[in-house]
Amino acid sequence: MAGAERLQWRRPAAEGSALLAMAALYVPVLQSLLDTRPVGWTGTGLAAVAALAAFATARLLRGAFHRKA
Repeated sequence: MAGAERLQWRRPAAEGSALLAMAALYVPVLQSLLDTRPVGWTGTGLAAVAALAAFATARLLRGAFHRKA
């Protein structure tokens, strides 16, 4: 499988993973099966800040160490 063909599945895979994680937190049957509870506003805010910090760090490092041909 070529590189471009493999990368086309990256976004749907990430979206599917996020959807499954949300289902584990908010679908009642999965809540009892997996022993989870919904995340409150504080937890959601902390997760969003952590995700944005990781994204910004990755972008900065990519720009700092990107090789020019």
